[in-house]
Amino acid sequence: MNRDTPGLSTDAAILSVGPCLKDARDVGRLRDGLARLGFELIEVHDDADAALALCGEAPAAVLVDLGLQGMSPLAIADLAALRHPATPIIFVARGALFADGAIFAHATNASAILPGDVDVGDLLEVLAYRAVSKVAHRTPAPA
Repeated sequence: MNRDTPGLSTDAAILSVGPCLKDARDVGRLRDGLARLGFELIEVHDDADAALALCGEAPAAVLVDLGLQGMSPLAIADLAALRHPATPIIFVARGALFADGAIFAHATNASAILPGDVDVGDLLEVLAYRAVSKVAHRTPAPA
C-alpha cells in the first residue's frame, strides 16, 4: 500500500485499486487534482492491500479497475459495500466488459462505470462529485 500506516485514516481519501490509469503521468495529474480538492489518493495494487485498506475507516470513494489481474474487482466492491455501504465505487473498464451497465446489478455501491481511456480531468470530476457528496452526507458514528 502506498502509505505509512495500514488502513485509511480519514474519509478524505480516495482508494484506487489496480492500474486505473494509463500511465504514471496521469496518476500524478489525478493525485494533484485531488490534493487541490482536499483528498489524498491511496493506491493499492493487490487484493490483500485493498482488503486491508477497506478494513480501516471509510474512504470517500473507491476507484476499481475491472480488468484486475489475480483478484476480483467485484469481491473488492462487495467488501467495500459490507464495510462501508455509503462509499461510492467508480469502476474503470477496458473493452466491452459490463458495457451494458450490468455492473450496477452486481455491485450495490457502484456509482459509475467509465471507459479505460477516460480523460484524467473527467475522472477527477466524477471522483470529486461522488466523494464530496459522500462526505457531505456522512452521518456521525454512534458514540
